[in-house]
Amino acid sequence: MNPSSNRAEIFFRALALLLGLFFALCAAEIFIRLSPFKNKVRLQTEDPQSFALQPVPAGNFKVLILGDSFIKIDGPLNQRLQQEMKADGISVLNLARDGMGPFDYLNAWETKGKSLAPDMVILSYFVGNDLTGVQYFDDTQKNSKRLLEKKSRIKSLLQKSYLYRYLKQMINYRRPSPFVDWDKAEQKGMDPHLLELAKHWKMNIWFVDMSNNHPDYLRDNLLMQSKESLEAWGKVKNIIRKIDQDCKNQRASFLTVIFPAGLQIHETESFFKSLRLNWDEKLLGTEIPQQKFSAFCKGENLSCYDFLPDFKEGNKHPLYRGDEYDDHLNEAGNQRVAAKLRELIVAEKNERRISFLKSGSQDCPTGKNSWRTGLP
Repeated sequence: MNPSSNRAEIFFRALALLLGLFFALCAAEIFIRLSPFKNKVRLQTEDPQSFALQPVPAGNFKVLILGDSFIKIDGPLNQRLQQEMKADGISVLNLARDGMGPFDYLNAWETKGKSLAPDMVILSYFVGNDLTGVQYFDDTQKNSKRLLEKKSRIKSLLQKSYLYRYLKQMINYRRPSPFVDWDKAEQKGMDPHLLELAKHWKMNIWFVDMSNNHPDYLRDNLLMQSKESLEAWGKVKNIIRKIDQDCKNQRASFLTVIFPAGLQIHETESFFKSLRLNWDEKLLGTEIPQQKFSAFCKGENLSCYDFLPDFKEGNKHPLYRGDEYDDHLNEAGNQRVAAKLRELIVAEKNERRISFLKSGSQDCPTGKNSWRTGLP
């Protein structure tokens, strides 16, 4: 066999191998995209256009959700809502994702949500970190966006791949986050046990990062006393005003639901002190964020619902997870919140239906809601 034949054979074998690998990767990508497993894959939160949503049956009442990990699309609360409200003729369109904050809620609404023409919009606000998501914006999200802008075109395309993101997640979950300065955390004297938990993703690493860079994280969110916190609160109010006005223009209802921080419900003082976050005794029992929301919502006739009374009432049977390393809801919490949200959504759907029948119009005007005074 002559050398040219050998080269041709090697070339075609290599080509066959590459084509086989290419088609195998395409098959894996298609499998993930078409299966329920796709919701386990975290895509970039900066691109709401990539969010996959379930088709809406004709005539269904459409509820759009904006928020973060409390009510994210692959979380148990959203799954419970999806299942329970099918029989009510209600479709839930969820744009909530891990790590989002108020600026992301507005971005998701403007780039994706508004075009879906929902009948009702629910914005989930977590008093534990949404304020500082605005206050610390220059130090966190803007830096992340600058990094994203510097990525090559090929890597930008890869970010849209479910398979690529899944493999990257698996690698990251098996090593300490490169975005946390672990040496600085050790030098600050953080509890070594908590640091080990964080390194193995058994505790929210966000707490470590905040302790390193923003030790007033708790006071900024829950006491709202600094000039920077009050400026951030003004920006949050403007975001809510903007979405509310857009909803009015589209004849959609808008509801903000406020989730309390775990520190407002159960004793976690020792945990936060171990992280070397700045402590203030006024943090215990504070309701300042809820009070500010109450004044804001009542003053501007906005629809809001505060879950703090519900959670305090359920303190004998905690609604947050049993460990102190995570403020997210447990099964009982998801059940309680889903039941209340369903009650509010069904009430709004029925009210719009009554308004429609009374007016005899093809439009269903947004009326006043009996739960508009949900805040104390």
